[in-house]
Amino acid sequence: MTSFILKFTLDGSKPAICRKMAVPDISTFYDLHRNIQDCMGWTDIHLHEFIAGKERRQIGPAMLPDVEDEREILISDFKDEPIHYNYDFGDRWEVTVEWEGESDSIIPELLDFQEVCPVDDSGGLQGFKMMQKILNDPNNSDYEETKAWMDNYPPRTRDYAEFAVATYIPSGKRDGRRSVNVSMVGAMSQMFSIPSSGTLYLDIENSKVCELVDSVKQKSRFTKVTKNLLGSDPDRFVKIAFTFDGLDSMAEKMAPHFGIDKKRKITSVEDVLAMSTEDKTEWMTYSITYYIKQLLDENGLYIDYGYGGYNPVELTFRKLQNDPAALNSVLDQFRDKE
Repeated sequence: MTSFILKFTLDGSKPAICRKMAVPDISTFYDLHRNIQDCMGWTDIHLHEFIAGKERRQIGPAMLPDVEDEREILISDFKDEPIHYNYDFGDRWEVTVEWEGESDSIIPELLDFQEVCPVDDSGGLQGFKMMQKILNDPNNSDYEETKAWMDNYPPRTRDYAEFAVATYIPSGKRDGRRSVNVSMVGAMSQMFSIPSSGTLYLDIENSKVCELVDSVKQKSRFTKVTKNLLGSDPDRFVKIAFTFDGLDSMAEKMAPHFGIDKKRKITSVEDVLAMSTEDKTEWMTYSITYYIKQLLDENGLYIDYGYGGYNPVELTFRKLQNDPAALNSVLDQFRDKE
């Protein structure tokens, strides 16, 4: 077993607004918070907390008084116990979490999607119903303003929720690990698309890749500033060694999830590029991403998404808002009728 099957129901909604997910068993309450945000279509711009277990323990962001740090508590510690999630203490969105079984899924996965969820700051269930009534009547005097406001949010379709959920990488228990921004994962992925020595240097303080050694040109990519810092402040850097054997092992593990009959061993950049163009791009992308997470874990590093932001998919959406043509192209695939 690698995941729990959890059902999320927005309290008071009729018909019931529900989601069902496979949530990896390494997940903390922080990971669960991000999962609920992604599958409901919220944008993590308000405070939240969990009430968990028969003893009704308060779990949430460490910044809140009298709560336990959600980054340090695994959801598995509360298996089959009651869990309630409260989001936005103004609109008071309350979600009941139910345990429904186990799954062999190794990444977060949306299994069921019932009814469109209200967006942030819509004034509770009644306020959202009023907004929907306005949007169903183009002649309403508030139609244009309401539509423009709603366009600030990602699509509220099942396809988009599936995409957002699957791209979240569970951070797991922080347990004293040093934090790196999630953007580090994307920066590290380049190591499988250029010839390299298998050595990678990470600048933890700035959360970036500062050197990727090119084994063909034998050329260092250190800047003069980085060289000086490496000498004067070596603790801010982590040296990571990656191998194609390691990636091949992760790809083997991921293959059944994507329906891949893996026959070729991954031994080089050429293999990665070839497999990525053989209708296996999604499988290869996830294999690389989760191998990078494994490397970060092994080196005592924690993927930190922070608060008040979007996951990588939603972040892309926000950036594309400044480019209407590109945004429309991306969103076309998600524009099923809501």
